[in-house]
Amino acid sequence: MRRLACPRPCPRKSARVHPSFPATKSILQHSSQKLAVRFLAWLLSAIANCAISYATTVPDDFALHAHVAPGGGPGMFDVSSSAEAAKLPKAWDLKFDASGRGQSVISYSVLRRNTLDVHHVRQPRWLSRPQLLKLVAAVNQADFYSLPTDLCTDPLEHSGSAYLKITMNGRTHEVTLCAWAMQRDMRGVKRLERIWRALLSAQRSPNDNKELRWFKEGSGGLSISVLSSGAERDGYRRFLPVIYGNLRNLRKQ
Repeated sequence: MRRLACPRPCPRKSARVHPSFPATKSILQHSSQKLAVRFLAWLLSAIANCAISYATTVPDDFALHAHVAPGGGPGMFDVSSSAEAAKLPKAWDLKFDASGRGQSVISYSVLRRNTLDVHHVRQPRWLSRPQLLKLVAAVNQADFYSLPTDLCTDPLEHSGSAYLKITMNGRTHEVTLCAWAMQRDMRGVKRLERIWRALLSAQRSPNDNKELRWFKEGSGGLSISVLSSGAERDGYRRFLPVIYGNLRNLRKQ
């Protein structure tokens, strides 16, 4: 039986993007680049975690105690509703041992019969093994045990503070950082920041990690962010440096 020949070549499907759709080609290229970047970031993170796991061990006596007082002077906490009270910064306390088990105590501001009060909430906390290893590595990298006990000289009243106490390999050391002071050991502050960042990346603070602002010069207390208006916040930010400068001048006299 005779075969019928095709009068013209049958078109083949092409994987190439049609020239009339240059936007599609650009989108595909952009998507592939994003996927490549994400994969590379994941790969580097995995390699870093493996390196930390092999290079670091968690001492049997490891213990960590962190405490944050948000600061704020008289008049900073004048609130008229429970909603406003809930927005105030929280003091908190956190403890962990070598197993990764721990407990937090968070102090929430509440309004009771038009009087501002505090409600303490205790909760169990856990750190995974990789999180513990990163934390111990940060302690070693910061050379925590050589830091001075207090990184501030003549701290301003109500400015807020962060306290960290760590026990490891038979040694116990504690370091306090304030938000505002006449003078701060910024080299020590940057070293201490390594540990706080490792801790707050594993356990986010009830203040959305705004405590990390304290590791910058001229940071101020957490209460600045909850003032009722932008004008008040700006005024408070301008007011604190004036006090800071005046105190420095008095000290030089």
